[in-house]
Amino acid sequence: MGMISGDFARNLYRKTNRTIGLKSIVRRLLGRQMAELDGCKFELFPGINQSDMEIWLNGRHAEPASLDQIRSLLHTSSPATYYDIGGNSGTFTAPLALGMAKGSDIIAFEPNPIMADQLRRNLAVNKLSHRVKLAEVALGRKKGAGTLNMPSGNMGQGSFRDIEIKRRSFDGDILPLAGFLPEAVTKRPFVIKIDVEGFEDLTTLQFSQTSQSLGILA
Repeated sequence: MGMISGDFARNLYRKTNRTIGLKSIVRRLLGRQMAELDGCKFELFPGINQSDMEIWLNGRHAEPASLDQIRSLLHTSSPATYYDIGGNSGTFTAPLALGMAKGSDIIAFEPNPIMADQLRRNLAVNKLSHRVKLAEVALGRKKGAGTLNMPSGNMGQGSFRDIEIKRRSFDGDILPLAGFLPEAVTKRPFVIKIDVEGFEDLTTLQFSQTSQSLGILA
């Protein structure tokens, strides 16, 4: 766990919210925190991930409307298909997978090795490892390689574009999404959530026509 945790840490963070210097110190002390939301347990690192911070600090998802909309499509009595492109720490993947019917096909794509490890642990603690395939690759127009840059203060917001203030960088593989699509969709609906920091168009370009014929909701 972090050097500070629980309600004490949350209250301290709120008190320093308007003092940038103190706030930065408190964020560094947070380290690993645990929380529960949407029926799932989460290992969170709120000091370096804004999505984690929203859950830890306020007890709510960073994008509740989007999560609820996707949940309404996928939580049915029949197997469905869900691709989470930009899996982050699993705050979409885990609660959605938890409520999907047995036999559903679920893939989470996360090229950041630090975030992928956290996502893997969050799947494991919720007993979802056997239900969700984790693909540690980035998606783009064609097969290749690139450098994923992490902004200072938010490891969940990596980009293959150059950024002004980098925390860390990782080299990784880039593959076209079309290579992961089935020849025919037998488990419907097929929903794709895409959050790749401005590269949504490059991620989906080559499979847009295919997706229409397959009936994919992206």
